[in-house]
Amino acid sequence: MSAREKIILAISWSLIVIVFLFSVVGGRWSPFGLFRGKVCIRLDDVQDHWMWQGQILLMDYCISQRVGMTIGIVSGIIGEDQRVTDRIEYGVNLGIFEIALHGWLNENYSRMDYPQQLDLIQRGKNKLENVFPDTTVVTFIPPMNEFNDDTLRACKEAGIQFISGTAIPQFPKSEGTLKHFPETVQTADYYSGGIGSNWIPFSSERIIEDIEDSLEKYSFAVVTLHPQQFYTWIDGSPEVIDTELFNDLVRVIDWIKNNTSPVLIRQLGSPSRFGVDSRTVVYITVGLLLIAGTVIIYRRKKSV
Repeated sequence: MSAREKIILAISWSLIVIVFLFSVVGGRWSPFGLFRGKVCIRLDDVQDHWMWQGQILLMDYCISQRVGMTIGIVSGIIGEDQRVTDRIEYGVNLGIFEIALHGWLNENYSRMDYPQQLDLIQRGKNKLENVFPDTTVVTFIPPMNEFNDDTLRACKEAGIQFISGTAIPQFPKSEGTLKHFPETVQTADYYSGGIGSNWIPFSSERIIEDIEDSLEKYSFAVVTLHPQQFYTWIDGSPEVIDTELFNDLVRVIDWIKNNTSPVLIRQLGSPSRFGVDSRTVVYITVGLLLIAGTVIIYRRKKSV
């Protein structure tokens, strides 16, 4: 083997080692974007008319950035406001949004018996699939994140495959055919008292830190957002969109896009340490081709 070929061989293997170290050892912070942690953005309380500007503003930004989002829809009050439904349908058709059932009228399912829960889950699922005929609803987000064993039974009976509730204190990763991927990162506190209700958003720095902690602890993160949290509240009611609060959420979404693999709840599947996206496949393919090429060169020179 000539000196030139040895140099080419050394450079090829050095590149392979560098890519491997940055992608695997560097984990989700890899500059190559390999094997990054899976993060799902969950938007709850989506419905007709109510704060429609905020709902659409957040959806439009995720669409523009091609960042996936699971849309938790209050099924009893959806289908009449085309401003909202058209935007949801557009995101679904692009493969960016997933439609999830978020109750019938935002009720607490843990306080109902099994027949009531089954009726509302089946009714809500049917309603969403009627409003969005190209969608099969397989994800349930229980309002207030509250559910019980009867909820799990009702979900399985209704054909729900994924549930996203609370992670406190612990959670079952699966219940037969039903998989549970709970909310692991909150982005605001809800306050009720005094003159009314209010939302206290967390800073983007805190949210990002909580996402990193979730990836370390659970190997995935489900980040919950509400339209209410980036509005200015007056006397307990949301009045206008707060641009500063919204821009802080944008910083979180941008961080998720640039440092993780954004997915939908139904795409989480069995949680793994690393998320593999299309770029990962490209890099691995290039690496394998480099290895195969250097091996062929080495064998040919050895046989001469």
